[in-house]
Amino acid sequence: MARLICITSEVGMSRKNGTIQLTEKDGGRSALVPVVQTSEIFALYGAEPDGPLLSLLSQYAVPLHVFSGGKHLRSYLPASAILSGKTVLEQVRHLEDGEKHWLLAREMLRGGARIRCMAARTLRPREKEEWESRYLDCLAEGYAAGLIGIRQILSEFGKIDGEFLEREKWESGELAYASGLARAVVLGSITKLSLDPWIGILCSNGGIPPLAEDLFFIFSPLLVWMWPREDRPSPDRENLPDIFRKHLSRPSASNGSRLWSLRYLPVREGYAILSHFAAGRPYRCASRVGVDHYGD
Repeated sequence: MARLICITSEVGMSRKNGTIQLTEKDGGRSALVPVVQTSEIFALYGAEPDGPLLSLLSQYAVPLHVFSGGKHLRSYLPASAILSGKTVLEQVRHLEDGEKHWLLAREMLRGGARIRCMAARTLRPREKEEWESRYLDCLAEGYAAGLIGIRQILSEFGKIDGEFLEREKWESGELAYASGLARAVVLGSITKLSLDPWIGILCSNGGIPPLAEDLFFIFSPLLVWMWPREDRPSPDRENLPDIFRKHLSRPSASNGSRLWSLRYLPVREGYAILSHFAAGRPYRCASRVGVDHYGD
């Protein structure tokens, strides 16, 4: 079964006989990783991949995310996963229709507000009424503003998020690291969807493709805020890979008997958006999503 790989030292990355060769920058030790057993790579302390290696990763649709000093530097996404054709045409047609675009954006705003209220109830239950009221008021303003007001409403959501995280006593370095890891997870999910990542529903610009930024808006309260308080990410944390994998493996949604982990929530959401574009199925943002408090 393909695994998520976390690399815990700075490495050079090259291709060797159809495998991934990792060579430490300090010490020169090397290891071989079978590409067919790899689903995604997080190089947490820096990496220098060469061209043949990137070609191999693209061939097997394996995303590579590079970090350094607790910051997300870049992601290499397999070109083979960015599809075109009928589905993308439906995506464009749908979002060029102002009424259809607004109905989808409105539902995505509602889902983002609901996820934030859920996270607030879980993390700060004594203050839940305060945060629910603020997020729902912001949502109501978004409903009134329509498509032309989306950028301002997202900014208002961001301000409330910042105040909530300040109460949660996140250190800036930890928050930046957790946010970078979450964005990388969302970017990895884009490679599994036959949607154009550069055509967003809510977001039109940002550090990552707009559709990925949309998914980050929805799920950042779960991917970022819900990190266990005592194990928040830091470059100095030796057990970070184990904590990261455990965090991402938390059950978060179900479709009948199928359970979805936190890592794959953006993929699940993308499938829902895709079926809305391609088959006209009703879109319900973050349907039946819920994450228990860590350790519950």
